[in-house]
Amino acid sequence: MNYVEYTTKAPTLLEPSSFYEVGKLTVFTDYQPDDHSWKPAFREMIVLLDDMLAKSEQAGNRIGFTEQVGVNGKEQDITSLVKWMRENMVGKNVGSDPGINQRLNRYKNAGAGYFANGAFFSCDYEDEIAFFLDDQRIYLNRHIHRAILEVQAHKAPSNPVQ
Repeated sequence: MNYVEYTTKAPTLLEPSSFYEVGKLTVFTDYQPDDHSWKPAFREMIVLLDDMLAKSEQAGNRIGFTEQVGVNGKEQDITSLVKWMRENMVGKNVGSDPGINQRLNRYKNAGAGYFANGAFFSCDYEDEIAFFLDDQRIYLNRHIHRAILEVQAHKAPSNPVQ
């Protein structure tokens, strides 16, 4: 991974371009409904995103948008939702643990219904992939991609140390 340190003594922030490379977002855009190979990559992406959001907050720039973040009023903003998702996946063997596999789902395009585990889902957009851990939803573009862009926009504009 590429890290950039700034001379302003701000905490080190993970470069969003590295996030895309490490997170392998193509795993998510090549949507096959019965393919579960995306689950370990999703876990990795949430861990990296949580790290980015935490470092941004430490630098004084909490990413706090709330538009359609989570469901059932459980989460206040994107940073708390990502943290909750990480806490509920880390330590679990995503991809081979049947418990976490039943709790982690995704849905593409607009629709609503119930997953096999009984969790209700809804996705409000035709051009979106929604990921669910239990009953909590996070959108690929409207949440994950936006959070990355906001972290990038808040980074200190000073010269990086070579």
